[in-house]
Amino acid sequence: MITIKVPNDVDNIISGLTGAGYDAYAVGGCVRDSIIGETPNDWDICTSATTDEMKKYFEARGYKTIDTGIKHGTVTVLGEGGAIYEVTTFRVDGEYSDNRRPDSVKFVKNVEEDLSRRDFTVNAMAYNSNGLVDPFGGCDDLSAEIIRCVGEPDLRFGEDALRILRALRFASVYDFNIEEKTAEAIHRNKEKLKNISAERIREELFKLICGDAACRILSEYPDVMGEIIPELFASQVGYRTAINALPEYEGDDISIRFALLIGQINGGDGNAVCADIMDRLKFDTKTKNEVLELLENKDLEIEETMPCVLGLLRKLGEEGMRKLVLFLFAREKVVSSHCKAMGHFTRLSGLMWNAMIKNYCYTLKGLALSGDDLKNVGITDGIVIGKTLTV
Repeated sequence: MITIKVPNDVDNIISGLTGAGYDAYAVGGCVRDSIIGETPNDWDICTSATTDEMKKYFEARGYKTIDTGIKHGTVTVLGEGGAIYEVTTFRVDGEYSDNRRPDSVKFVKNVEEDLSRRDFTVNAMAYNSNGLVDPFGGCDDLSAEIIRCVGEPDLRFGEDALRILRALRFASVYDFNIEEKTAEAIHRNKEKLKNISAERIREELFKLICGDAACRILSEYPDVMGEIIPELFASQVGYRTAINALPEYEGDDISIRFALLIGQINGGDGNAVCADIMDRLKFDTKTKNEVLELLENKDLEIEETMPCVLGLLRKLGEEGMRKLVLFLFAREKVVSSHCKAMGHFTRLSGLMWNAMIKNYCYTLKGLALSGDDLKNVGITDGIVIGKTLTV
């Protein structure tokens, strides 16, 4: 029997609702992650209680509630220390006319019915003190490291096409395989992604390319990526080089990851094309500018000298320089030998950290002399002060 340790707040909410005569369970991703030994980011709860019954119950016991999704049966409950928990009435979804959201929902009293509407078997499990509710074999699929749709895959992807990217994301993050019928339906329904907002696609894409198996998944589903960023396929060799670079960077800085993904888009207007891609995906200005800065320097050959490193630190700043070294290192390992790349960028990193640790002067702030010092000796012209400090 599987036993999951739930936070005190979650246990109190579930046991309290159960004691009041309702069914209640932790559900979805928190159950999945707990079973595989990961720490859940959040805990969702489902119950047979209606929203009115939930609010009456929680308010009588001193809980603060927020009406975040009454129409869809969700009440947000504030736990200890400001923790937030969404508690939702068991429901099944109506028709999806836009491939994004249900036109209506129907509340039900049975947890199995609620689980039947969910996307993948690994997310269609519920848990309380009586044990695991797993009507679709999610636990077995976790053990087999498989992503499989609940029920008919075409129906699931027709309801919400973002599930196509979610399947790829889960497979990438957990290094799972996608079950055959589910994979076939992904290829068949990929064009439905056109109905999904850029913001939702961007967030799933970010998580996908940060996964340990991103290279494998992107190589297996280039047609899906073609729906999102068709510009990647101007060169098949370029796409292969780009996705091979992803595992060479072990961090999760999204600016570096995305720059590696689109860094092979070439041509005189390559960076303009990349800027258009990020605008289309509704990037925030900071991330967009960080990616473009990396791409502007993607062909830079950095000399292993302190003057060169100090010049880049002055131009890019410490954080920008760090990102650039990691970005160039990952790219170089794909097109050059690992040993050659490792030696070069290890020496560069040493020079960079040496400059920062020893407080080498590479910005005006690092000068022992300030503008006020020059004014004190009679130099008052701002232009002259600026030129003097930057000589």
